[in-house]
Amino acid sequence: MRWSFARRSCCAWPGRTKPGRYNDLVTTVDLVPTMLTAGNVKVPQRMLGLNLLDVAQGKGQLKRTAVFGEIYRHTATEAGQPRLDVLWRWMRTGDWKLILPSDPKAEVELYDWPRIRTNGTTWPAKT
Repeated sequence: MRWSFARRSCCAWPGRTKPGRYNDLVTTVDLVPTMLTAGNVKVPQRMLGLNLLDVAQGKGQLKRTAVFGEIYRHTATEAGQPRLDVLWRWMRTGDWKLILPSDPKAEVELYDWPRIRTNGTTWPAKT
């Protein structure tokens, strides 16, 4: 499969979190606020990301409707200039994933997760 559509994330803390499947949209910036909260350390206001512990303890869902990210070239072209090496930008919301290539000649890709999950196709959804 060209793009990963896994909704997997492992979070276990015996006696503190509930085993289960959660459909909340999370991203790696959520890890530090979660770990700081677990360690009883105050999360700085300016820090991006959300504490995942309440969700993992079964106390509701995250108030997030989308996550965003970028995929970079492995080796930096110029130190301190990360924008030069962005290959794709992506967005996930609900069942949809949008992938925007930095190359204007490349195709924009839009994926419908339930369709991919049920029939195993990896082709972008037609819009």
